[in-house]
Amino acid sequence: MLYSIHEFPEEYYKQPWFSDPTYPANLRPRWNSFWGFIMQGPNPVPVLVGAFGSNMVFEGSRTWINTLLK
Repeated sequence: MLYSIHEFPEEYYKQPWFSDPTYPANLRPRWNSFWGFIMQGPNPVPVLVGAFGSNMVFEGSRTWINTLLK
């Protein structure tokens, strides 16, 4: 079994975390709270980033994808 998640930058749907003054440092804790925890603990389960993408038009999108890939 695995979980598949979808992550997209603000060019697709503006969310409050993109305008947070701590962006992009706020992404990792957000991802951990929504799906990263699944890969941790005594019985970790794989997580597949099943859908993600960007036209890389905005600087924030490049920052977002670089953070996700780390």
